[in-house]
Amino acid sequence: MIEKLKRILMSRVIYNQKVPKWVRKRREICNGCKYNFGNKKLSERTFKDYWWYFLNGFNNQCTICNCGIIFKTKIKDEYCSLENIGKEIKWDTHEK
Repeated sequence: MIEKLKRILMSRVIYNQKVPKWVRKRREICNGCKYNFGNKKLSERTFKDYWWYFLNGFNNQCTICNCGIIFKTKIKDEYCSLENIGKEIKWDTHEK
């Protein structure tokens, strides 16, 4: 849990730095995902979704793990959270 918190905090510090190609690729994948807050229909959004949208600085987040996409995609050790719901991930730590 401490390691996860450390990565979350670090993501807030580094997200504005130069964006490498592998980060742009991850963001492109997330931006097209149906679990992206911005892609969910208004009728499908929950209070929890809006709460995390607010906590992520009004940046779209993954509604599976609730991480802000612009933050999570910048951390090399992170991966797509689809495995949390038993689905195949769309990107992982090996795509650099």
